[in-house]
Amino acid sequence: MKKLLKAIQSGKTRTITVDIFDTVLLRKIYPEELQFLRHAERASALLKKQWNRDISPFCFYSFRQYVRQVLANMQYSRTKEREVSIRDIFAQTLESIAQKESVRLEQKARDALVDLLMQEELEIEKKSLKPNHKLISVLRAFRGKGLHVFFVSDMYLETEHIQKLLKHFGIDDAFDGGISSASAGCCKWSGGLFAALLKKNLIPGFSYENNLHIGDNRHADVRAARALKMKAIHYRSFHTLVRRPVSHMIGTLKRKMLLRPHTTSMQREMAQFLEKHTAVLGAEEQCLFKVGFTLAPAIAHYLSYVDIWSRVSRRPVYFISSEAATLHHLSKMLNSGSTMHTLPALDRLKALHQFLHLGLEETQEYDPVPVLWFLNLGIRQISFSSILERIGIKPEDLPFPKAIYEELPRSTQLESIGKLIKYKPLLVKHLQEAHNYVLHSLQRSSFLSARKVIIADIGWSGTIQGLLEGSMELLHQDIDIQGIYLGRRIFNTIPWMPPKKAHGTLFQGESEKLGAELLVEEIWEYAICESRENKHLTILRGMEYFFELYGSHMKSAPDFVLGTLLQPLRKLFSRPSLLEAELIGSIKHHADVGSSFSQSIVQSPFTRKELLRAFFFDPPLFHSQRINQFWREGFLTKYRLRHLRPFFGLHGQIASVIEQSRRKKWQRFV
Repeated sequence: MKKLLKAIQSGKTRTITVDIFDTVLLRKIYPEELQFLRHAERASALLKKQWNRDISPFCFYSFRQYVRQVLANMQYSRTKEREVSIRDIFAQTLESIAQKESVRLEQKARDALVDLLMQEELEIEKKSLKPNHKLISVLRAFRGKGLHVFFVSDMYLETEHIQKLLKHFGIDDAFDGGISSASAGCCKWSGGLFAALLKKNLIPGFSYENNLHIGDNRHADVRAARALKMKAIHYRSFHTLVRRPVSHMIGTLKRKMLLRPHTTSMQREMAQFLEKHTAVLGAEEQCLFKVGFTLAPAIAHYLSYVDIWSRVSRRPVYFISSEAATLHHLSKMLNSGSTMHTLPALDRLKALHQFLHLGLEETQEYDPVPVLWFLNLGIRQISFSSILERIGIKPEDLPFPKAIYEELPRSTQLESIGKLIKYKPLLVKHLQEAHNYVLHSLQRSSFLSARKVIIADIGWSGTIQGLLEGSMELLHQDIDIQGIYLGRRIFNTIPWMPPKKAHGTLFQGESEKLGAELLVEEIWEYAICESRENKHLTILRGMEYFFELYGSHMKSAPDFVLGTLLQPLRKLFSRPSLLEAELIGSIKHHADVGSSFSQSIVQSPFTRKELLRAFFFDPPLFHSQRINQFWREGFLTKYRLRHLRPFFGLHGQIASVIEQSRRKKWQRFV
């Protein structure tokens, strides 16, 4: 308080902005999730009366949290801010629950329910807040001296809601107005709200140069303000230093105790359902069925995510590649109301061939080499044979033996291919056919007539999306494409054509914990692809069984279900059983677009005994065998080598030293 008085007495301050929650209005309940649970009890009773459905308080609470996360990520993708309005959260929470419960919800009825939910929210806020009269009296005194006092709050409540709370407590006379981050669409934490105050007239009478900001959060209220050259004071009191931390610790434990019964009961019920359903199956069929059931919560979470994004942004969804039909089918099992299309014709090879055709057509009369060079740069240490495979040219079509070309510099190789294409265009007739096929699919599905679309695919690098965006530019089609994937990889197959807008639901990069654990692409893609193999169909049945249970027995949001059943999913990837490693390890890895190379994701020419011998007597051999597996944990399980795992760090270093020593000896010999 002394710092505040001293700053005002300097005479340079003309306006004061002050944080509201935990500064002017002090909370009694921590964390905020406990307050959401109280609100959910009232919302549950309201929906039961309106819809005649048994919507539990926990169901409403979990969907509220889930929708808030999705909307925040949507906002961040557009503005790099995560602030969303409480009205939007309630509206989409109602939409999601109504869809899950097969309740028809018209917009007028939804908006009326949102108003009722807002009233309940404000009533709970009034009971869980108390005014900080000491600070309020100081603010009133400053107003009496001619200073303007405004509130600037990071909060999901809108400006009008905060004004109602201030009026309820009889302290609205201490303020000349203010702004909420939910109304502004940006928050203090990121500095966006302070920047908006500088650039926009959000608060009439506000003076940025002569303003002093007061708040309880060291980062959002002090550092963010000072970063933009605004004076700021860190407001601390007994409430923020003692009462709040203690209450937060106790409240967090209480919240865990309230949620634990929902977690344990769901885990127990799902295990019982699965055990009962698979009791009559053979060992291998039972194993594959459980694999599908284990993967399904992540797929349900992903598809629900796509559905909300589509509903809010009003973009049609296009499921692409070989997974399109299965994803569309599973979305229907979730009662998705989004406009959905399938584009199985749009796989990586056809997308590449379409872009190649359009690029060559664009530069044909000049020089096709830039297009080839552009794509080659994206594929790094690609061999000459792989370049031919990607373009679709056979070695026998070359005027000279392939071995001669392989000895040439890369630039000369590309120039030779460019001249060949230029003078023998029939060699790339298949590129024209691929373009026509994809274009026909895009026209038939109304893709080309849409201004904004969502591309939905398992993942991972957005290669198809990047190529499609490049093709749309060459076709002079202005289509805003948002890619939503199960997970995202930072690495791009073609770095010069990364997708413009891409989002992963489980993880945003392979360096994240879930990304490092679950990023075995082949397992996910095989489970979802359109195939008639018995192995795939058994996995798909397991996924369908989970989706049926989710619709009938699981009264919670899909992210809570995923979090509850995440341990079996992690175990499948990081500690599989021997049977899982053998059955799933036989799935084929196919090399990138256009390449004919493929091998099982767990494969070694050596026996377990030979691998153990190599571990002790030939570390480089063992290290290369392990590191070149597409599913390393499956490899360790299949060959029963998990007990060696603690030594891999040191063993890898030893292998590297021995390998370098061998190279030096070979160089001296040569």
